[in-house]
Amino acid sequence: MFRTAFLALATAAVLPAAAMAQDIGQAIPYVGISGGYHQLEEIDASFLGGNNDISIDGFIFGGYAGVHLPVGESLIVGGEGNFNFGTGDIDNEYGLTAHVGTMIGRNSMMFVRGGYQWVDLDFDGLAEKTADGFNFQGQDRQDFINAFNNSAGDDTAGDYLVGVGGEFGLGQSTAFRITVDTISFDTVRVGGGMTFRF
Repeated sequence: MFRTAFLALATAAVLPAAAMAQDIGQAIPYVGISGGYHQLEEIDASFLGGNNDISIDGFIFGGYAGVHLPVGESLIVGGEGNFNFGTGDIDNEYGLTAHVGTMIGRNSMMFVRGGYQWVDLDFDGLAEKTADGFNFQGQDRQDFINAFNNSAGDDTAGDYLVGVGGEFGLGQSTAFRITVDTISFDTVRVGGGMTFRF
């Protein structure tokens, strides 16, 4: 249901922008700082004797940079790159997105976006957390950690990202941002930030 609603919203935003492509305004570059929380997975450990769920997640802190391109009177299109350091099970993450939005008043906007995001996981910490979640003890715990690390392969995973967000003006060139994103509809990432436009 969420996927259908998102696609309908994105289509409704893109079609008017394409129709008014001849009325493109001056590009507005921007940078920002951000923080948030990213839940990647929730594992039910009870089927192997675990006593709680194992949450693969972490807080993220970083920045972003991009450009807004006004199209017509109120539509905005643009592109953005981001990089975040992580805590918990996330070492870092980074990606690229394109966005379509609509201006609200003089300095606020709502937008939808899509792109590609990579997440670099902390496999050592994740192996230990998973072993503890399944209540492995002693040598069994160490054997599990070794097997986990030996079979894990590449610790960086990537997939498409879609999301929604808003920027709320705090002055002529500064805005507070909130976003909600998902990677391939398997994760949930919520964040906030400060955007500085030039």
